[in-house]
Amino acid sequence: MPGCHSELKKSKNILREIIMEYSLTQAKPNILLVTSVSGSGFNLAPPLGLYRLKQYLNERGYNCDILDLDVDDKNDYLAAISSGYYKLIGLSVSHFKMEEDLNLLWSLKKLCLANNADVYFFAGGQEATLNYEEWLKAGFEFILTGYAEDSLFQVCETIYNYGEKSMKAKFTDVKGIIYYDAAGKVINNFQDKLTAEIFRKYSYTQELKMDIPYEKYWSIMRQNYKVDKTSDRKFVIENVRLYTTSHCPRACGFCSSQNFLRVSQNEKCSIIMLSAEEIFNLLVFNINKYGARSFLFSDDDFLVGNVIGISRIEKLCEMIIEAKEKNVIPGEVMFNCQARIADFISNKNRIIRSDLIKLMKKAGFNSIGLGVETFSDRLLRSSSINKVGISANDCMRVLDELLVHKVTPQINIITGIPEYKPHELLATIKTAIKYIGLGCDIAVTPKMFSIPGAPIHYRDDYSTVKKYIIDPLTQREVVRVDYIVPFDEGMQRLIEVIDVESKKTLNKYFASQENDLIPKLIIGLSIFLTIAEFFKDENLSESIKQLLNAEIGKIKQNGGK
Repeated sequence: MPGCHSELKKSKNILREIIMEYSLTQAKPNILLVTSVSGSGFNLAPPLGLYRLKQYLNERGYNCDILDLDVDDKNDYLAAISSGYYKLIGLSVSHFKMEEDLNLLWSLKKLCLANNADVYFFAGGQEATLNYEEWLKAGFEFILTGYAEDSLFQVCETIYNYGEKSMKAKFTDVKGIIYYDAAGKVINNFQDKLTAEIFRKYSYTQELKMDIPYEKYWSIMRQNYKVDKTSDRKFVIENVRLYTTSHCPRACGFCSSQNFLRVSQNEKCSIIMLSAEEIFNLLVFNINKYGARSFLFSDDDFLVGNVIGISRIEKLCEMIIEAKEKNVIPGEVMFNCQARIADFISNKNRIIRSDLIKLMKKAGFNSIGLGVETFSDRLLRSSSINKVGISANDCMRVLDELLVHKVTPQINIITGIPEYKPHELLATIKTAIKYIGLGCDIAVTPKMFSIPGAPIHYRDDYSTVKKYIIDPLTQREVVRVDYIVPFDEGMQRLIEVIDVESKKTLNKYFASQENDLIPKLIIGLSIFLTIAEFFKDENLSESIKQLLNAEIGKIKQNGGK
């Protein structure tokens, strides 16, 4: 009987191989796209990049599903994954959640191995493009780089036409893919240079045909997130994100966005932008189709290049104002964007562009995120920040003018800049809380992370803290570079404990439940208070406590916890 059982098992395996080989050549492969393990909190929103890929594949006859780990239950997909229903599983990976993403990858690969499911795992997105060596080492069969719509389609066509056994041999025809060849050598087929025509195809034409389940996300926020923003900082759940530029043209030392396209296509690319008319059409489309009442322009610098003549932002604002007057766009629709201090300063005479701020306010721009990072002139010129041509006084002049016109600036601050001296950091915090008191919002990054693709990541004169993650399937070691170590010893001791201690501070002052929406302002003030107490600045600590309690009081008065 044991022998018979063995023969039966063998015959079943042979039959399965015949079925799989037939299905590979006769049926189009199903694709599952999975988000990073983000735990996005206040930023809960559909993963636009994945929905763009899904739309592109669906239009070309391929079935593509999305597993968003922020809103979907992974267990609902495990049976389909283990059965081999999905031939391709792609993960949009994150540097900040690298360990969680790797554990997800390895658990899914283990599941597929246990069930003899032949599945190809791949990674994509900015982190995968800029850190492909580690992600390949982690066990992904290939990496898709840059704008990957057509690359993924070509991979699907390769599987469909040639089958798994000869698939990698045919990857030479696919652009924007990185993989190991049979000899273990890394093969990098660079993307073709991005053109304005292709960018508009992906970011405009395709967008007007997409079907994104916004209401699914908005309803979750309405049900679960009970803590509102403070009364003078508007927050609209029915928000849509838009990307209107190809990449960031700035050269901040700590940021990787500037190199995303350069690395994927192995050459520089001039910034490509949607026109004001195209952006306007996207606004009307999302208002009419989904009922959007707020828009976030998620470009790193939405106002880039807008300092001479009638600019894109000025034309867009004029179109919005006219559309609101004609009720084409509801009057209450508001807009938020990311910008740079330099966008609001005339290059010619260094005058603040009050006319632009007034126009944006009239159109409905409610909040503008600004990469201030520090109020220290020395630190603004440091290699890790590299905001050349901008001074702390410039930052304050722009903030003052935005506040005059009742546009809320969100100040982005990095407290772990490696060149910081404690007194410089405390001075920046004092300036920041002054502006919070005047009505600014704030987002604080406690450490300076070393992100693949950022200029500072490759500097030998900066020390980093690394984490080594072991693949349980292969015992291979994957390296995650975490943060850059400050030069000052006191700052080093602070950064070592900042995460744990600031969380303690937050919990002390702000009791919240798992799904509560905690304002970034409250998180930022908790980090500031932790720093002030660490360096024993009692006056600063007391000022922050008063501000923190006042902001929490506004939330309670507004119906929050």
